[in-house]
Amino acid sequence: MAFTAKDVADLRAKTGCGMMDCKKALTESNGDIQGAIDYLREKGLAAATKKAGRIAAEGMAYAALFNNEKVGVVIEVNAETDFVAKNAEFQAFVKVCAQTVADNNPANLDALLACTASGTDKTVDALLKEKILVIGENIKIRRFDRFEGVLTDYIHMGGKIAVMVKFDTTDEAAAKPEFKEYQTQIVKNAAVLAQSILEGGLDLVSGGTDNHLMLVDLRPAHLTGKEMEHRLDEVYITVNKNAIPNDPEKPFVTSGIRVGTPAVTSRGFREEEMKVVGSLICQCAQADFESKIDDLRAFVAEAGLETGGTGSKVRPVVACKGTTCQYGLLDSFDLSQKIHERFYKGYESVKLPHKFKIAVGGCPNNCVKPNLNDLGIVGQRVPKLKEGGCKGCASCSMVPACPMDAISMEGKQAVIDREKCNNCGRCAGTCRFDALEESETMYKVYVGGRWGKKVRMGTPLNHLFTREEVIRVVEKAILLFKYKGISGERFGETVDRLGVDKVEKMLVSDNLLKRKEENSKIGRAHV
Repeated sequence: MAFTAKDVADLRAKTGCGMMDCKKALTESNGDIQGAIDYLREKGLAAATKKAGRIAAEGMAYAALFNNEKVGVVIEVNAETDFVAKNAEFQAFVKVCAQTVADNNPANLDALLACTASGTDKTVDALLKEKILVIGENIKIRRFDRFEGVLTDYIHMGGKIAVMVKFDTTDEAAAKPEFKEYQTQIVKNAAVLAQSILEGGLDLVSGGTDNHLMLVDLRPAHLTGKEMEHRLDEVYITVNKNAIPNDPEKPFVTSGIRVGTPAVTSRGFREEEMKVVGSLICQCAQADFESKIDDLRAFVAEAGLETGGTGSKVRPVVACKGTTCQYGLLDSFDLSQKIHERFYKGYESVKLPHKFKIAVGGCPNNCVKPNLNDLGIVGQRVPKLKEGGCKGCASCSMVPACPMDAISMEGKQAVIDREKCNNCGRCAGTCRFDALEESETMYKVYVGGRWGKKVRMGTPLNHLFTREEVIRVVEKAILLFKYKGISGERFGETVDRLGVDKVEKMLVSDNLLKRKEENSKIGRAHV
């Protein structure tokens, strides 16, 4: 049966194959369109087999959210050339594969290939072989992963790196617009910071980052983590030294530093600021650092970044992510911001015997280690059983909810062991009969903590404070250190010298605030 140029064009439109392949297929099928399609499919199988041995090292990394952003997929599909990775048909195939993973949750690659590709009547394997025929290169689905929960995705370097970050928080917290913006920005900031560090000549252990953290290998710069931590502190950048895999240095020295973006993102940093931070980190690793300290500080100031976080005074306040975490009992960022504005900025000119660090934690998980700071604040929610509220259930829902095993059954009544309870609030709302009273968020305060060569765990005060009270406690602690501390000693040494009981009495009473007012009236040191 004869065929026309239009038949060739129609076959090409249906299959995506080249014109000469379509013409040959029609010739072999004697002009029959369906026969030509079958021929091309068979040829596709042969072509795929023939090309299977060819190296596919380029391609595309892709990340996307599905099912109302509750399911996330990251997938890598390889081709032979970078040119093909930019092909619209190849990219469309990758997205179909990602959708198929989201819809079917295949256990492995073989299971994915056997799935019907989403939006088609073909298996992923059959669709893959068709794309090999049409595109003309070997194509391989290398790997994929699927996530469920509170997620955000990010594609970096034009499809070279695909990132999926899962947040440990509640749906309620995740639904807040500010959280969505925050979670997305954390990942963007991390990607930019990682690229800036690499461009500056330092190495990252992973070659980049796939989350909010990165580990910088300082061996090429002939520096230790301890030395780099000190250098960065000189230009107002706070990082932690960190061991790298098979680290030749001692744990208290290390060959690397750990850098993350949640804290700076909370402070409003965006991509441009992260480029500056990355550049600063790299410049601090250079051999002529000592001669450039003043220039680097000036560079920070010109970039509009807040500086001045060193010296014998109140240091910048740190905090966890608070209520954006499922365990957070308080908005730790809001509280830390108020403390930061009032006592870091407001007390900027106040000379203290030594540095004074403040940390705010949203719950007893202590992620930012409040008890290892001069003053630590931790969110608390004290459970209290309503009188007659317990119905004596055969299976109490509060008991398994308590991670501290502080709730147990005595006979048919639930009881709370106050010695074991850490006021984490995990039991709240778990009783199906509402036997627990609603508790307001309270604040636990630790005094005198420190980290470093001389570790001291902060001493917890016996009182729990309201939000208004805890702000006053912060001020009284700073004043106590100013009036009673000895030059060169940390606040923990002041606490030990005076005695914990005496310190607590001073922090609970308002005598220190009265003394401040009296000093102001008679023209003494302004605070």
